[in-house]
Amino acid sequence: MKRGEKGRVTKVNKYREELGSMGIFPGSHFKVLTEEPKSGPVKLLVGKGQSKILIKKEIAENVLAVKD
Repeated sequence: MKRGEKGRVTKVNKYREELGSMGIFPGSHFKVLTEEPKSGPVKLLVGKGQSKILIKKEIAENVLAVKD
């Protein structure tokens, strides 16, 4: 996961409520804004509204699918 990568949110099972409250839903498009997140939060640009969101790295790794 690196800055500039784009993709879509995959099926959300584990963190549904937490992500829903941030406006992240399955199928939402995102772009990674954080340079190379080590353990801290990942900053994302999400959806058509282009809202900037900080998300825990462990959650990001579980629900985000980066396009090749």
